[in-house]
Amino acid sequence: MPQNGALTESKKRIISLLRQRGSLTKKELSQRSGLGWATVVKALRELMDEKLVISKGTNLSRTHAKGKNAYVYALNPQTPLIVGIDVEHTLTTLLLTSLEGSVFLQKQLPTPQGNGERMIDFLTGCIEESLDRFHRDPKDLAGIGIGLPGLTFPTTPWRANLEKAKRVEQTLAQHFHTKVRVDTNTNAYALYARWNLPQFQERDFLFVSIRTGIGTAIFSNGNLFRGESSLAGGVGHMKVVPAGSVCHCGGKGCLETVVNQNILLRQYREKVIGLPLSSEAFSDRQLVSRELEDLFQKALYGNPAAQRILKRAGTYLGKAFVNAISLLGIEHILISGYFGEEATPLIEPIQATVRKALLRREDIPITYVPFDPLGHTQGAVMLILSEYLSDPVR
Repeated sequence: MPQNGALTESKKRIISLLRQRGSLTKKELSQRSGLGWATVVKALRELMDEKLVISKGTNLSRTHAKGKNAYVYALNPQTPLIVGIDVEHTLTTLLLTSLEGSVFLQKQLPTPQGNGERMIDFLTGCIEESLDRFHRDPKDLAGIGIGLPGLTFPTTPWRANLEKAKRVEQTLAQHFHTKVRVDTNTNAYALYARWNLPQFQERDFLFVSIRTGIGTAIFSNGNLFRGESSLAGGVGHMKVVPAGSVCHCGGKGCLETVVNQNILLRQYREKVIGLPLSSEAFSDRQLVSRELEDLFQKALYGNPAAQRILKRAGTYLGKAFVNAISLLGIEHILISGYFGEEATPLIEPIQATVRKALLRREDIPITYVPFDPLGHTQGAVMLILSEYLSDPVR
């Protein structure tokens, strides 16, 4: 299996185009990539030697200038393979896919509770079982990408978390003899968004995930900035309420203590529809999505209680964003949540708070895109796949 370090920018452009278009001739690859004919021919030959690209023969509808039928090229649908795993606190989702995009397996399993060694055993078993099921060898793997919540083990200090995450990487890499990338769920989803959302084509932005916590990721010049701790962009743990409630991080008044999807759901039940809420409801993703969407719809159509809930949440989010915008010079914000297609009742108070606090007194563009149900797992795939692709915004 070729190492991604051996992939030139020319090869990455060809791989990216073939993933987007399915199959192309040399002429089409040259025209769409901006690469010269000789460069395309050389790159294709090497990619075929590496078994990343295959020839699909000639196509009668595509001809050379001399009238000959042109050969058509496509990514190999069988190899290399990529495993993407999204680990949530209660549920783990695994995808077995190829560089070309074919999905061979998608499965969900309960996430085991316990220490790091138990997590390593669980992940190893999931991957081995998936490969065995399709009679595939670990040597066919381009890599394994894993998204963990807050780099997992949330009750321990960040440096201990980082060391445990690195141990997951090293142990799985040694066991399967392949590249392994472990990152936060939020960073993984941000990678997915950057490569898969045609409506959002920015290279510098703050990504904000609103789930049971507030996850954030920073892109600078097209690259994901992780920092030494791999936890850069911890907006969810900025203090927005002096002497506020205790957060699971040990601090008080963090943004996550006043804004997350569970808080919004509880407030919706209590203040909008007046119904009790059981603790089990928080783990029912369909119920959470359905009722949060109803909260936003009611706010859009003028329900005062719903509007107050989202104005309060937006104001707190805006306070935290101001700090990040001022410090990092961020020009765009991308927000995702299970709020349905429209999040204006939340976006407007965020913008009003930011506008009032910034010295330049202007709006920062904020884009809301609903979560893709498989986006976090596809993001785990992107931890590997992004190393094979060219920048989607050049």
